[in-house]
Amino acid sequence: MQLEVYGLDRKNINEAIVRTGSLVAIPSDLRIYLIRGSYNKAIKSLPKEVRGDIKILSKKGSFSYSFKKQDLIFIQLSDREYLLRNKKALIGLLLHEIMHTIQRKKRLDKQLKKSYSKFYLSRFPLLKKLDYNKKSLVNLFSYVGDTSVLLVKELYTNTEIINKGLSDYLIEYYKEEFTKTRTCPKPVFYEKFKKAARKDINIVRDVFEFEFALLGFILPLKKLKNKKVKSLINHVHSCYEINIEEIARKCKEITFIYEKDFGSKTFQKEFFEGVFFKVYDLLK
Repeated sequence: MQLEVYGLDRKNINEAIVRTGSLVAIPSDLRIYLIRGSYNKAIKSLPKEVRGDIKILSKKGSFSYSFKKQDLIFIQLSDREYLLRNKKALIGLLLHEIMHTIQRKKRLDKQLKKSYSKFYLSRFPLLKKLDYNKKSLVNLFSYVGDTSVLLVKELYTNTEIINKGLSDYLIEYYKEEFTKTRTCPKPVFYEKFKKAARKDINIVRDVFEFEFALLGFILPLKKLKNKKVKSLINHVHSCYEINIEEIARKCKEITFIYEKDFGSKTFQKEFFEGVFFKVYDLLK
């Protein structure tokens, strides 16, 4: 494992890395970038063929990336000073991104994309029954598919961390990440969803992208009988449930599929089917 640090004191970072390495086996070929400030120096250190991708992804707070046989993790610490003050939260984020890398090595990404594509093609004829521009529908369901794959990856990653008995680190990270935000997103279109979708079908995409970003950690954590989890979920729930009651209600079936069948041979197909028909039913 190689650690690259930009704009930061290595001491506290090294302590968090060492502790993380004692909890999970960090892949030997992994390179971890921790950055405060500009990505420019880090990007210049990379091969030219990946610089464009990293520049686009750098808008995220953290992400993992692979090319050829090289695995990378990037964590941006600007505006996230809590990760420097709270070592446990930083370890939680490191565990999350490292687990993504481990699962990618097991080809989970490709397997999930293949699983969704196979299901989507089998249901594609149903799109003809919807009274929307067909090209827009195809683009929408392709995007929702990508977002669904990302959600399932989050479910696998966070569930695996919890199963390893490391949930305290994960809880600490999400608690810091979400409770530091005093204001919750309140998009006005949620209240009149179908009317808004008639004007702009991409609103459906935005709704599910927002919802799935929350479900990726809520579903695995809510199984735990933990006061910190309850407090975290109540906070997040109050943020989004009020604004998108209809969407949250319709996603309860997806929640049920995770709780009942996660880990089974049929889970992925059932989950993608649940997502597809949630979107389909909203547009009918």
